[in-house]
Amino acid sequence: MTREEMSQFVERFSGPPEGPSREGQELEVDLDSESAPLDPNRVVPDPLSGVRQSEGARRSQGTGVNDGLGMSRQGGGTPPPPQLRKLVEAYQRRLSDTNPPTTPPSRPSGGPPK
Repeated sequence: MTREEMSQFVERFSGPPEGPSREGQELEVDLDSESAPLDPNRVVPDPLSGVRQSEGARRSQGTGVNDGLGMSRQGGGTPPPPQLRKLVEAYQRRLSDTNPPTTPPSRPSGGPPK
């Protein structure tokens, strides 16, 4: 597709569609006395009663999806790379701290944090 063809394709979708808009219309609703409100205690038949399911589609109680790599553990199953290990450990210590500091730690002057 050339650049010109792409620009022509994009131009078709820029802006609202052309042409007259249709006029609004009034809707009339006939509320006759014969239409009773639905009973909140009604029993609706199961729409899937005749559908067969294979045994492979069912899970036993307590089973979950296995992600294959992290074995569905929170936080992943692999250790952080050596370059990030200190940062991850500091983050975990900060999360486990019961009394977090009320003010953020001061940065040394001389540039952005590393």
